Amino acid sequence: MSRQNDIAPMMRLIGGTAFAALLFDLPFRLIALLGLIPAAGPKNMLPILFGLLYGPAGAAGAGLGMLLAGMIAQESLVEILVEGLAAVVSGAVAHAVWYLLPVRTRMRCKTGRDVFTVLLCIIAAALAAALVVAGAPGLLWETDAVSRAAQIGGSTVAWSILLGIPCLITATSMFGIVPAAPKWWLTRHADCDAVDLEQTVINTPESIAEMSDAIDMLALTRGIDPKQSYAMMGCVEELNCLILQHLPESGMIRVQLMVSDSLVMRLRYEGERYNPLVIRLQPGGALANMDTMGILLVREMAVYAKHSYHQGENEIRIIV
Repeated sequence: MSRQNDIAPMMRLIGGTAFAALLFDLPFRLIALLGLIPAAGPKNMLPILFGLLYGPAGAAGAGLGMLLAGMIAQESLVEILVEGLAAVVSGAVAHAVWYLLPVRTRMRCKTGRDVFTVLLCIIAAALAAALVVAGAPGLLWETDAVSRAAQIGGSTVAWSILLGIPCLITATSMFGIVPAAPKWWLTRHADCDAVDLEQTVINTPESIAEMSDAIDMLALTRGIDPKQSYAMMGCVEELNCLILQHLPESGMIRVQLMVSDSLVMRLRYEGERYNPLVIRLQPGGALANMDTMGILLVREMAVYAKHSYHQGENEIRIIV
């Protein structure tokens, strides 16, 4: 991948997180919540949230969004620059602490140990933000350094626990966002995204049957709940049949299954953009909508389902 192709998604990430931070920050900034300094408020959980999910780029986006919100509110340039710096530092620190601690998974918040680790990240990030705000010279806030540090630190910890942790759980478990991890960490923990089953399916009944047998064996060896096993089987079979109908005779689907707290399915196939998840009911009754009924069943069983298309390759990601 070229450097230009690397920069484009990075810029979209920074722009998206900055826009989210701007929309979240501006209302609270304008109403001067609880009479605290502008640097303290519910938006303080955003740099940590985006930092844990997207790394330093997410933290930079949060800082940029807060900078824009301060400019719209016509606040002092010195204040909003310090506040933006505190946001970037806190998000980057949270991200660094997670991967410097002895954990073997990407950022998540599903077990008691995960929650404890996230709390350590929050506390470290809050301390970093408090130090930035307290030590910045020439501030116009009418409070002393200790008071500023207490407000920014306390606000960051409180809102990160109240809002940030639920958002992390929702993002990683329900919406299947894969948190960014440093390259050095991935080289040490190559099995953190281990695939439990990977198979290529071609347009023959035997190939589809082999895929079904492999899923049955995986469910048996890993002790997967029968309802989840049925959902996984149904999703893969329905999608395989629909996709293969639209591929050329030599077309194939690469199926990957990952078993953890959730069941994650990833189907990849080359060719023109084709998203079977958007099939809609056609006139003609049930007989004219057999394929549609299958997709509706997939949508019902899946907690999360998304199609993406990039450089000639389709990808469907499903979590049940």
